[in-house]
Amino acid sequence: MWDGDFPNLALGYSMKQTNRVERPLPLVIGFSTLREVHEAVRVWREMTRELETEKRKRGEEYAQDVIKNSGYLDWSWASPP
Repeated sequence: MWDGDFPNLALGYSMKQTNRVERPLPLVIGFSTLREVHEAVRVWREMTRELETEKRKRGEEYAQDVIKNSGYLDWSWASPP
């Protein structure tokens, strides 16, 4: 189970997914504090330097299982025009 910070787990997963396509996709992130900026940079460095830990991978799998069991994995909705 993941015992770390869930927002950082989600951020790292998002960063990783945007770079897995032929052309990297833009990712927009909002920050409220300088600490959040530093945390996002730390996560980005972890993801881009292939420093992803086994613990993080297990955390992603756990989060996906929770979302899948709730019926929302790969679920999306239309954006308003």
